[in-house]
Amino acid sequence: MRAPLCTVLLGVLSFGISAWAQETTSKSPSQPTEQGSQTAGTTTWRPVIETVRPAVVVIRTDKGQGSGFLIRSDGTIATNAHVVTGAASIEVKLATGEITGESTFSPPMKHKTLPCCVLKP
Repeated sequence: MRAPLCTVLLGVLSFGISAWAQETTSKSPSQPTEQGSQTAGTTTWRPVIETVRPAVVVIRTDKGQGSGFLIRSDGTIATNAHVVTGAASIEVKLATGEITGESTFSPPMKHKTLPCCVLKP
């Protein structure tokens, strides 16, 4: 049950960030949008993004980088498996700017059939 939830949350997070990025690049500074208001039939994503932003992390490995999000208060992170598969080192940057080293995580746990992965501290 947790793996499908991981996939859904990653999808929602990606969709929300993509929508926000598109919204902010398509507006001129003279057209501010109020939180929760609608412009041209689309809902502003700002309230959603501000809610989830503290949970979003940047994951850097020796193979590249990706994103993930905190799913537990103990620092457990969900991400896509391709972000950490085959990586010799994993570094995570939290929304606070704090950077954790690879020694703080157990080896990634991958789901058998879904492209999700969990990093446990």
